[in-house]
Amino acid sequence: MMRLWWAQVRAVVRLEMKKTFFARRGLWIYILALLPLLLFLGHNFQVSRQQAKLQRLARRSERPLNSEDLLSVQPGMTGQDVVARLGKPPQRFHWNDRVRSGEDSFVNIPHESYRYSDGRADLWVDLATTK
Repeated sequence: MMRLWWAQVRAVVRLEMKKTFFARRGLWIYILALLPLLLFLGHNFQVSRQQAKLQRLARRSERPLNSEDLLSVQPGMTGQDVVARLGKPPQRFHWNDRVRSGEDSFVNIPHESYRYSDGRADLWVDLATTK
């Protein structure tokens, strides 16, 4: 008797689950409920890729750096000061900025950018030569 009763309960529960949970009109609710999970997983994926990129950058440094080394760079330091303190940068960018200096004249201002990392954080040092 008890076995028959449990079989009937399982059959009714299975029918109700099929009717309510897998109905076409209720599907959008489940999708909506999963969106925060998808956002969390996407953010986790992006953060792990960024962390791996920072660790690769830190391995390319001339010497191992720590957070105190990165914090020791202060505004007003020259490029030579930064390289003396942190070593040769693993990433270096150069560009010229064309600035109007008069009505018909322009001045090229050379810029240089260094990027350092200790594996957890990164430091961008932007240098501009003024004349």
